[in-house]
Amino acid sequence: MVVRKLRLTSRAKKGERITLEADTSRNPNAVYDLLDRLGKSLPMHLYNVTQVEIAASVVTDPDKPPRTVPIRLTYPNSCSLKYDEVGINLREMLEASGIEPKEPAEAEQAEEASEA
Repeated sequence: MVVRKLRLTSRAKKGERITLEADTSRNPNAVYDLLDRLGKSLPMHLYNVTQVEIAASVVTDPDKPPRTVPIRLTYPNSCSLKYDEVGINLREMLEASGIEPKEPAEAEQAEEASEA
């Protein structure tokens, strides 16, 4: 998995956004490197990450090369994955990683179940 794009939204000025995209084909950390450089000139504490685009390499057929599936997660609770076999498997992986968007009540129930 590789982060390809981040959208930062200003906490200080409504409607102000910055989108960071970088070529991750040679450097999988390119977006993070760009964010680090940007952070030297902007007060990053005034921005929230409100969208992330991830590229997942998925093997669906062992005789074929992996295919890239884009995943867009948007605050507060949106995920662009389809509900097909690949999408469901990727959602499960995101959930296991703790980053799958959930409805607030669903998230509370999952937290309570894990504490029990």
